[in-house]
Amino acid sequence: MSAVVPILKLMPKTTYLRMGLIGVGVAFSAALTATPAFAAVPTPPAADVVVYEAGDTACAAAAASFTTLQDAAAVATDGTVIHVCPGVYTPATFSTNVTLLGAQHGVDGRDRTTDETTEESVIEGSTNALTFTGTGGGTIDGFTIRTTADGDNTAIAAFNNGAPINLVNNIVKINGYYGLNTNADGTHVTHNSFIGSGTGGGVGAVSVTNAGTPVDGLVVTENTFRSVGVGVNLIGLPGTVRGAEISDNVDTDSGTFAVLNGTDTATVSGNTITRSAYSENTSILLWGNNHGTALTGNTITGGGWDAIKLNDADAGSTSSGITISDNTIDGRRNGIRVLDTSVVDGLTIANNVITGSTANGIWLQGGTDITLTGNLASGTTPGDGNADCHDDTAAAIWTNNGGVTMIGATCDPALLAGDPDPADPEDPADPSDPADPSDPDDPSDPADPSDPADPSDPSDPSDPSDPSDPSDPADPSDPSDPADPSDLAGSGDDPADTSSPAGTGITSTELAETGVDSSILTGSAVATLAVIAGAYLLIRRRVAQN
Repeated sequence: MSAVVPILKLMPKTTYLRMGLIGVGVAFSAALTATPAFAAVPTPPAADVVVYEAGDTACAAAAASFTTLQDAAAVATDGTVIHVCPGVYTPATFSTNVTLLGAQHGVDGRDRTTDETTEESVIEGSTNALTFTGTGGGTIDGFTIRTTADGDNTAIAAFNNGAPINLVNNIVKINGYYGLNTNADGTHVTHNSFIGSGTGGGVGAVSVTNAGTPVDGLVVTENTFRSVGVGVNLIGLPGTVRGAEISDNVDTDSGTFAVLNGTDTATVSGNTITRSAYSENTSILLWGNNHGTALTGNTITGGGWDAIKLNDADAGSTSSGITISDNTIDGRRNGIRVLDTSVVDGLTIANNVITGSTANGIWLQGGTDITLTGNLASGTTPGDGNADCHDDTAAAIWTNNGGVTMIGATCDPALLAGDPDPADPEDPADPSDPADPSDPDDPSDPADPSDPADPSDPSDPSDPSDPSDPSDPADPSDPSDPADPSDLAGSGDDPADTSSPAGTGITSTELAETGVDSSILTGSAVATLAVIAGAYLLIRRRVAQN
């Protein structure tokens, strides 16, 4: 800025006014030419491949243009970028690693409201819409992909292929069994909308099934699932689906959100599941052979049977190191249920809040080495065999859990009245927490700046009895307090300072420089002179400094 100001001072006023008008014109022009949110495919680089609907010559701009996806697949090599214009296209099979960009690439598929007939690149088939074989894989961005028949068919089949699939910003409509069926490492599924319909309804909107070799690094995050049979279906041999992350998805009116079988260190977290589990299905099902699995921070509301259930798919299968924590569950038949067929060694159930169950809040029918801590279950419908806390194992360890009705379990109704955690900084009713800044009843907290009843807090600016507080108007020991009437330091900043003549706020020597006789000053003239003299001296001091 220091370099710009001198330049502006040298310019005529009309010059920098013109510069401002030019800037406005540039901004206005940019706004007129900005690309709309749902623009057609821009002209791609000549090296890319374009697929366009027959008759749409406006989109056939590249050297390599085709009217079918399969023709483009035939010439594609690893790294080929294929732009697909708005239109409806028949299925294709790819054996290379490609990037497919639909008309809506870059536009989130979850809340897209485009006209499918004019603004979407649609790929549809009665069996598989897209198939990847061999080393085929890559990115699929900005399409509507749909199957048109019920039964064993898949919108995107990427099974036994070598390259990962990056499925992003698509709308996937499922009549058959699967939306995406894959066993490729490193597959990412983000910002898609999966919609089930027909009798199939989606056995697995995203599915890893019967993996004969380990599948690592699957990520399914920030998608929506609606009316599908199963949202995420991970069914592998023991320990073959490793490190899967299923997070921050929204599922509505589906059968089951997630099924895990044969996983290792999978995480299901932050998902919002509403009205799932029609019939006797479960929102999140751990179906045996799972190890190191964490179900954390999910919100499950309304619907049919169990919110979270542990069961064994096969006799003799064992799970271990399972954590179910910080989930919020409301209005289910059973909140958290461990079936008597479950063989689980090492299960931690902690800090879950379960309300309004029609059978049981927490129901343990099987398992060993189970620890329950800090759970709150309430509002369970009364009935024979119903309870907030229900334990048929007689071996689980229950500690600090809240509940009113109990069968074979130990829960404390008093814990439902409030959080007894003394380390909770948001608990205003806990007077024993010295680190709670929001506790108005804690006079013993010297670090609580908002406690007006604490006279021993030297850092409390609102404490009128703190003699070491420089902003305390009652503090006579502060020489730098301009509002202190008893400040005799002669610094010139206190209008009541008797070492400053006539209360002008300046020294006798400085007042003499103004040529004013202080003996004639009375009444309001004192204040007027203080302002004038102060301004005069300020200018002189600044000049002297420069």
